[in-house]
Amino acid sequence: MADAADSKSVASNGVWVQVPPPAVDQGRRPTADSPMDSLPFTIRAGGGFVDTHGMAREEWPNLVLEYQTTDPFGILRSAVHTVTIPVTDLAAIEYRQSLFSAKVVCRVRHLRLVQDLPGSRQGQFELLVDRRHRGVAKRFVAELEIRRAEEVIRRAERGDDIR
Repeated sequence: MADAADSKSVASNGVWVQVPPPAVDQGRRPTADSPMDSLPFTIRAGGGFVDTHGMAREEWPNLVLEYQTTDPFGILRSAVHTVTIPVTDLAAIEYRQSLFSAKVVCRVRHLRLVQDLPGSRQGQFELLVDRRHRGVAKRFVAELEIRRAEEVIRRAERGDDIR
């Protein structure tokens, strides 16, 4: 249970909300109307027979994923598809990095939101990130978490359902 001494939690109208860690770039404070970097990603699905490449961006109050599926040789390409996920329907978003890979793992509250996204399973999907985009991925996740927490606080202050 959070209390007033807990620096990682804030109270709003008697509701305690856990605040995520600060963005990687301490000099820049994101707000709901400031633009975020888009995040290039890859999804591995189909046993290596198809690749999905795309861009993730935030269009407040939504996370937007645009992607295109290609064969392994890049000859056949699908049309560009778009999946829109309300930020408040993100149950979790986190950046994971190992020695050889980095990824953003997202879990949504409703399966219907990602039913058409390749590689999604049980409401969860992984966006693989190239080494050169790791910094963008860290900032993307941190800023999205901050904006999500701010939206929860706004809803609590208005008395809306904050599930």
